[in-house]
Amino acid sequence: MLYNIHATCLKTMGTAITIVVLSLSCVCAALVFVPLIYCSEQVATPQDSQAITVVPDDNSRYVLYALAGIGALAVTLVLWNYMLHKRVTLRTSKLQETLNELRKSEEALRLSNEKFSMLFLSSPDSIVITEADGGKFVEVNERFLRLLGYMREDVNGNGT
Repeated sequence: MLYNIHATCLKTMGTAITIVVLSLSCVCAALVFVPLIYCSEQVATPQDSQAITVVPDDNSRYVLYALAGIGALAVTLVLWNYMLHKRVTLRTSKLQETLNELRKSEEALRLSNEKFSMLFLSSPDSIVITEADGGKFVEVNERFLRLLGYMREDVNGNGT
């Protein structure tokens, strides 16, 4: 059991570390590629074949940085969602197994109670169940009632 807990913790930590590394990779990629995209370009016009230098303003660079950050956040959230989905699926299957075991135990207990009740009530010997500390009758069988001539209502809950 302890091994399973440690294995689950290590898997969770490994997934979390993977998410952090991928997020940092996205941010680093944005920091590297955004400036490359916005380097000054020379564009030739079709009319006079003169080259025009186009330099983007600084505000558009910040917009791209923000978009890269949003992209990194989106990747992080998708990976986090995937990890949570896997954990919920695993926990659900464990809970389903536990529920099935409880149902089987409940059915076995019900059958055992039925057998005990049948044996207790139909026994040819007089059987009495009393409280240990107070001595009050908890249950008596039919043979006890016939032997002493009492009704069930007269005996249950009264002292010995």
